[in-house]
Amino acid sequence: QISTGLALWLGSEVMCEHLIENPNLVKGKRVLELGAGLGLCGIACHYLGAKRVLLTDGDTDVLENLRHNVSLNLLSPREDGNNDNGGDDDSE
Repeated sequence: QISTGLALWLGSEVMCEHLIENPNLVKGKRVLELGAGLGLCGIACHYLGAKRVLLTDGDTDVLENLRHNVSLNLLSPREDGNNDNGGDDDSE
């Protein structure tokens, strides 16, 4: 059976549209996406200036695909110069 996390849901597209229209919701903030699936919203948050983005999912097949999607869509270090490695040190 194929996991529901391996499909792009309309809700993700709508959420991304809302975030693009309101980037202040995530800019400079920490974002936690539970049940990230394909990672669309988390990747969008990254490009909209989130300070840190953590994507999670409970399905190992989904996590494998999620890692692949992140590696295809995100540069390391981040293009905007924010080289935050995800640590807990908030001194910036």
